[in-house]
Amino acid sequence: MKKFYYINLPVKFDRFQVDNFIDDGTSKEIPMELNKVNSEFIDWLHSLGLSMNMGRFFHVLPHHKMRLHIDSKDNGPYKNCVKMNIVFNSVGTIMKWWELKPDKQKMTYVNGVGEIITGYNEEDCYVIDEGIIDQPIIFDGMTIHNLVNGSTLRNCYSLYLTKFETGERITWEEAPNIFKDYIITRE
Repeated sequence: MKKFYYINLPVKFDRFQVDNFIDDGTSKEIPMELNKVNSEFIDWLHSLGLSMNMGRFFHVLPHHKMRLHIDSKDNGPYKNCVKMNIVFNSVGTIMKWWELKPDKQKMTYVNGVGEIITGYNEEDCYVIDEGIIDQPIIFDGMTIHNLVNGSTLRNCYSLYLTKFETGERITWEEAPNIFKDYIITRE
């Protein structure tokens, strides 16, 4: 099964300054204020029956390689994690999704915002999907993944998608149908 889809946004996503962001020459992950997302974009999500319950802003230096991880707990109320990444200045960035080899173990580490994250060693996994990420995507954040940035400074607004009526996170199985009118096929 595919782990990401390119999306053609029918509305503009307006870039905005994230609070507490200081460009000190390092890669950063910062919690994002959802109240700063433009209303036209939010209205479009609502028309799909969706909302967002949290977001992250990533400021990634050229050639930076992120660790293998999943984006949420693998149990409990947030066991699903479909995200939409909206990227700016991304040239040659490769994102990969992985599967853990038999008899290998996950580990934990602390991410850029101080959360304990489930991580994996690259040698303990194998690639199951990958793509060049230079435009908006939806992806399965509960599948092991990482990113190797290309040659430019990359900014990414990463949104955790939920059902508008209930606040429950959508599942990866639901996502392609929800976004069927916006999925782009690329060679």
